[in-house]
Amino acid sequence: MRIKKSTVFVAMTAMLTMAACDDTPTTPDFDEENAAVVEGRVDETTPSPSSANGPQRAPGTAAQTVSVVQISSSGEYSALASAEVQADGTYRIERVPHGRTNTAVVAYVDGRAAGEVMIHGEIQARSTVRPAPITYETTMETRAYAHITASGRANQTSTAELALLLNATGSDAEALLSSDAELNAVAEGSAEASATMNEVFADAGISLDASTRSNLMVDAAVDLAADLLGGVSLDVAQDEYADAAIEAWTGAGARLETIVMATAGAATTLDAVIEGRSTVRGRIITEPVLFNLRARERAAAQYSTSAEATLAAAIESSLADARAGVEASSSTADDVKSELETRLTTTIDAAADAAVDYLAAGASTTVRANVRAAAEAARVEATLNTRLETAATASASAPAMANYRASVRSAVQAMVDAAGDSSADVDIITELFIAACGGAYIH
Repeated sequence: MRIKKSTVFVAMTAMLTMAACDDTPTTPDFDEENAAVVEGRVDETTPSPSSANGPQRAPGTAAQTVSVVQISSSGEYSALASAEVQADGTYRIERVPHGRTNTAVVAYVDGRAAGEVMIHGEIQARSTVRPAPITYETTMETRAYAHITASGRANQTSTAELALLLNATGSDAEALLSSDAELNAVAEGSAEASATMNEVFADAGISLDASTRSNLMVDAAVDLAADLLGGVSLDVAQDEYADAAIEAWTGAGARLETIVMATAGAATTLDAVIEGRSTVRGRIITEPVLFNLRARERAAAQYSTSAEATLAAAIESSLADARAGVEASSSTADDVKSELETRLTTTIDAAADAAVDYLAAGASTTVRANVRAAAEAARVEATLNTRLETAATASASAPAMANYRASVRSAVQAMVDAAGDSSADVDIITELFIAACGGAYIH
């Protein structure tokens, strides 16, 4: 039985009600001996469209049944196995067909799809799969993925990447889930963000397309689900997941400066797509902006024991302050933009000051003045968001950054030459300036 995604999002038919209560797998190739088990918890379910109430929360969740569903290439849902939800919100779905990908768990209230969560990776034979608790957040991510799949762009992103880029809870997520148009905008923006990273990594000669990133991140996505199921707060779990993604990408050969560029482009294009189309744009763009700031911190921190340690420390400290500031100002897009631009100026100033101190310590007033002028020129070249101002799509972002590193390096070389310091590592200082200045453009 196939269920149109629009039916899943809006109203369920009587046939779906029966399917949700039937625990017999609907797949003709069902292998009971190797069947898997899916168990988890329903924490939040959406109210009916006619209800004035907010989300229903466990214990005492309103959800009655859950189903493991397959999401087809057209965004349709097919029920694979079902079970009842216990009074405390927990569920255990047995006889789940193995070998499936693009699957999710859907919770039903009176036959209406009221909450969803993706299952990351392939369902292994005889395994016990434990997705994250079903919440507004996971429902948003799952429905966004179904939109992306239906639009034919599933090859440009993955469920693991959506969990990385999207983070909205409470009234913000509720607003998205109550508007199919807003949800579609977020889905389009997320796909464009991932496509931007595909382009940037490809241009850098790194084999890190969406499929490769998904494979690298699937274990971390499973760990994220386990953390959330175990009671770890969403913010803490999300931070650990972001770190794991950066670690996985660098392990696959990506330089941190390239990740900085890719994430700056991703945040920029996501914002460009949803501008004017979402009432919670500020919340949606905050997560990719924070991810970019985290990558920039890591790019600076890697040189904490090098000869350039003082420069690296100044930049890392300023970026940590910037991340804290953005986290505290995520109510509107204007707040995020203002905070990001203010913090960017502070970080750039810190980088220029530290570079002058490092390269021209003890030098004459004239030399210091020359280094200062060169540092100012270097920071202008390194300010990535000015290049990204008109980059509203993935295809525009990569060309906007095509000569970015070379331009920054040339300016840094001029700064080193002005200091007369032949021992300075131009490439390290270049990467540190990219870390300091490699931010997204918020429209």
